[in-house]
Amino acid sequence: MAYADVFEEASSMADIGQSSLVGMLTRAFLIIEPRPLHLGNTWHADFHEKSGVATILHPSVVEMLEAQVVYLTRCFNYAANKELGQTPSKDAFRAHIWRAYVDLSSIQSPLAGLLFNQQHNLDANVRGQELIHRIGSSDSTDTPLSTRLLLQYNEGTEDDNSLSDTEMFRETSESKLLLRLMQDYFDLHPHARDGLSVAVFRNKDIQPVIAAVHAYLKILAKKPTAQQPNKRYVLNQDRNRPYAISVTLFTESNDETDVSSWVQQWRERWEAAETESKYDLYRRCRFSIAHRIIEKGGLSSFQKLINEQFEADIAVFYNFIGAGEGVNSFEKVDTFDVTSRNLKFPILEKACCTISNPADRYRRKRVVSNRQFALGSYHANLLHSLQSGTHQTGTVVVGAGDFTPWRGLIDCLHKKAEWIICIDPNMDERLIKSPLLESGNEREIIGFGSGVGSHGEDNYTVSTEQFSFADILYRLKAAIKSLYASGAGWSTEECEAVAKGILNIAPELSGLSLVRATGVGDEYIRDFMAYALSRKMLQANDSPLCESLISLDAYRHWFDLSENMRRPDLMWMRVEIESGNRLHIKMHLIECKLGQQSSEHVNKAKSQIDNGLKVLSSAFAPLPGDTGGVSLEDERPDRRYWWMQLHRLIASKTEVIKNRYPDVLAALERLAEGDFEVSWDASVFAFWINRDDEIKRIGYWNAGGSPPVTANVYSIGGGFVRRLITDPEVGDIDWTAFSDQGNEIVVEEGEIIPPEVDDDYTPWEDEDAEDDNHEAPIETAVDVDTPSSDIVTEEHTGAQGSFSHRKDDIPPESTIPRVSAGMGSTVEATDVQTTPEQPVETVGDLNRLGRILLGKTVSSDHPVYWEFGHSDLVNRHMLIFGSSGQGKTYAIQCMLCEMSKFRQNSLIIDYTNGFLPNHLEDVAKEVLAPRQYVVRQEPLPINPFLPQVSDNGGIVIRENSNAIAKRIAGLFDSVYDIGNQQYSVLHRAIMEGVDSLESEMNLDHMLSLIESMAEDKRYKTYAQSLYNKLRPFILDQPFSSGNEGFDWDHLFLKQDPLCNIFQLAGMDMYSGRLITEFILWDLYGHLQSKGKKTDPKVIVLDEVQNLDHKEGSPLSKYLREGRKFGLSLILATQTMSNMKKDERDRMFQAEHKLFFKPADTELKAFADIAALATRQKVDDWIRKLSSLSKGECYSIGKTLSPDGERLVSRALKIRITALEERSFNE
Repeated sequence: MAYADVFEEASSMADIGQSSLVGMLTRAFLIIEPRPLHLGNTWHADFHEKSGVATILHPSVVEMLEAQVVYLTRCFNYAANKELGQTPSKDAFRAHIWRAYVDLSSIQSPLAGLLFNQQHNLDANVRGQELIHRIGSSDSTDTPLSTRLLLQYNEGTEDDNSLSDTEMFRETSESKLLLRLMQDYFDLHPHARDGLSVAVFRNKDIQPVIAAVHAYLKILAKKPTAQQPNKRYVLNQDRNRPYAISVTLFTESNDETDVSSWVQQWRERWEAAETESKYDLYRRCRFSIAHRIIEKGGLSSFQKLINEQFEADIAVFYNFIGAGEGVNSFEKVDTFDVTSRNLKFPILEKACCTISNPADRYRRKRVVSNRQFALGSYHANLLHSLQSGTHQTGTVVVGAGDFTPWRGLIDCLHKKAEWIICIDPNMDERLIKSPLLESGNEREIIGFGSGVGSHGEDNYTVSTEQFSFADILYRLKAAIKSLYASGAGWSTEECEAVAKGILNIAPELSGLSLVRATGVGDEYIRDFMAYALSRKMLQANDSPLCESLISLDAYRHWFDLSENMRRPDLMWMRVEIESGNRLHIKMHLIECKLGQQSSEHVNKAKSQIDNGLKVLSSAFAPLPGDTGGVSLEDERPDRRYWWMQLHRLIASKTEVIKNRYPDVLAALERLAEGDFEVSWDASVFAFWINRDDEIKRIGYWNAGGSPPVTANVYSIGGGFVRRLITDPEVGDIDWTAFSDQGNEIVVEEGEIIPPEVDDDYTPWEDEDAEDDNHEAPIETAVDVDTPSSDIVTEEHTGAQGSFSHRKDDIPPESTIPRVSAGMGSTVEATDVQTTPEQPVETVGDLNRLGRILLGKTVSSDHPVYWEFGHSDLVNRHMLIFGSSGQGKTYAIQCMLCEMSKFRQNSLIIDYTNGFLPNHLEDVAKEVLAPRQYVVRQEPLPINPFLPQVSDNGGIVIRENSNAIAKRIAGLFDSVYDIGNQQYSVLHRAIMEGVDSLESEMNLDHMLSLIESMAEDKRYKTYAQSLYNKLRPFILDQPFSSGNEGFDWDHLFLKQDPLCNIFQLAGMDMYSGRLITEFILWDLYGHLQSKGKKTDPKVIVLDEVQNLDHKEGSPLSKYLREGRKFGLSLILATQTMSNMKKDERDRMFQAEHKLFFKPADTELKAFADIAALATRQKVDDWIRKLSSLSKGECYSIGKTLSPDGERLVSRALKIRITALEERSFNE
């Protein structure tokens, strides 16, 4: 383009300042302030310009706009293809995913600055958004651009400018961060259950503050359900006094109209709470909101205000250390091509590392130029050349900010508020650590994170002077004593020594986990201890540029868009500079478990490591050195955002001497463009509470990645922990010495773990939608946050305990029986400490508890059960998929035989001839001794024309003749598809018969009535057709006459035979289906009046896809209401392609599912179902299902956890245990 050509021409001049046109080039296409007339035209040759406005007329803005369109197009393609490739669900195409990409597409700093005076000093203050930006600083005293341009406020509060709820409460990255911090505060401070006061200093729009407070209150008002527990539910109907919420806003704006507009519209919603249900949560709150305008630069008056009239729980200061407002400079770095890549977004400011120099202790620098844009780079090089008088290339513009003026104010805040949260691109722990007036003391930094904000541009610190780490010494001693005194044989003195030693390590830790450790609860103290022990064990042997142990709790935003929020505890980062100023980053993921030795701890740790490595290794992948880099950008268009996350993390943790600064700056610039190396490692640190004096590797597994990462599991005994902290002779650990220890971990193929319930649940997505009323408040919580597969290691599990992800208190001894894992050296983890005198229950004993053995895992021979008798099951329905001959009927026979061990009755309605005597296994015939009711020989004593009676809590409803007619006519229509006119004839005939014959009405009479209607010319055609269609079925005489009905109670008494078969052999397909439907309706009528939840009744139906599944059919009622009647359905099917979506959805309500190998035509459909149930990819399930052998299947459902205390969701590849291998004589 011509604009670029002019810069190239200027750079080729021998003397860059020889042409007067160069000055014009620095301000070309900018809107600038008019000059006084007396200057004439001489000013145009000046190289300096105080300020200017870049609009869409400026080529640099156009360049960015073009790149923005390319980026958003790539993002849309990426996001849409990703969603389309996943299992369809209600969470697909959520708006916040697209908003995250849009946030990253913001146009910023089209030019890096201007030379603003005759000394050619640089002003890097750039403000603006999208297509209009102010470059430099204005002298105007009018309303600043930041108020009218940057804040996105509406003008006025008229109705046509009122904000919708979506605009007012929209989730942003900033609001989500503030919400998380408010939730953390709530969790740790009991007084926050009564109210919360928040003070915010912010010179940008206050929408994120309003959104965060609203979401916070909405969480406090969210009723807990079995699917989504809510430990923060305090805004309930029984609350005695309103929840006090106070918000104080501080701004430097010299016009409060815009802030007042937002506050006013927010207040209108509080007032509307009395009449609008969607604001109901505000009824139980008492609001207080204040807006204080602070004079810019008036920090002394601000400090006085804080001292005299301020108090808050949380004080949040945003973007107060201005970059670009201090002494700005040009820096030269090695040139490398950054302009040829297709994707130039997102545009992100880059932090600079800290220089180890007393003069720079409270100064921070940021790279504010964007070298990936050619035109902006040309402009920066030109300004640098004019300032230096020599030709310059590879220029970066560095803006400076100074924290020093704010130190006194921050000191005051720490006296008046419990938590001080500083959110600013320049923030790091070193800035906030030292008070101004107490130079000998250092305040405790209990939280630090980087890369937050809408563009990942901010760091944040959480600090307080209301406590010190010594405050937790007492609780730490108590926790250590409760864990290790009896479990590891520590004395009281040893417990105290270890507690003090851990506190000495504490200053090296930071992150939200430490914020939690300061709370009143005990549950996070063990995290604190485990992290401190890990810090002590991990020491860098070399001298890296940067080394830090990072709590991933502080980086939860890295997992916001991942499918699974599960993450490890820690990430150990070491960074080195290699030749060519290229960074080599070594990442080591660590999950800590502290408790009694248990395979369950290791199981869950493995899943956390696996997901953390999957998410982070993909996100932090560098560009390869060849042309394949473009394809990597296409694969993940937000890749630059992740590079900048690494950049900001490393820069905030790095402090270098001055002569090394240029090399580090160049290396960080390369990192920002994906030019770096990264390597991964992973470990599980299992701090077992025992007397073991060693650390050893007890297992390992291939955690994936490219190149593959071997994750190690280290067992750290209580004796070693004591020596590690108290014995100064324990030196650095040689991790290579453990390389030949431990066995490879064996994983159950296909096991799944539902995503972790996120403590940071945010309800923004449903802002304008109705609440989900179908979820009942929680009564009995089932812990679905479950371990992964059962892991085989080299050790026997001794005294074992059950701990959740957080290191909870040691539970009491359980009475759950110990179950053999089926392998010589492997024992399933339980809470039982078995003694020789303690009886061990047999498999037969377990069956009497209502557990039904399905089979054993293919890889490790572990038994897998259907927890039929567990009270926490949603229902007792079993759904079996698979093609003919794969083992479905055999599996059903096995289950029914297992039920005989606890005397459970069952009824098979066999209209497929699958349960004829010659089709039953010999063992099944012997164990079940089923009675075959052959309907062709022995008509069933069912009278479908009898009125059904339902007892609805004392309200008894009896069918009339119209209801009977609709029910029976509907059955015939579902099988024969008789059409509207024939349905009308059939309905009339049944009504007339029931009204006249009452209990004597039967099928023969019905047929006679239809025949008589054929003589009426009004009905002749339809009645004759109906007569001919129904006559063959009625001639089969499937039902015997009578007015008593079938004795269903007798059929389900716990007496022999336990298994009854209604055998429909000899009936044609239509007759078989009709009889089945009549049987199901008759049983349903019986259950409505006499069914009991506590009296299980098992019904078996094969080829269930052929039955009526429409809403209102007996099968639909069984699936939806069966549990309250005690019904348990065992349903088998080869196909579901002929069923409608609502019918399939009802089938999916079955709590347990077995997937045998499907036919090729059904493979995709069954894989969709399995993927939906397990939240895995459809392609993975296509591979899994197609690889099944006869007798193998995937069991997907709830099973007991290894400690026997809760149900967990698992998908396991099993082989159905043969009948001959089951013990039925115990």
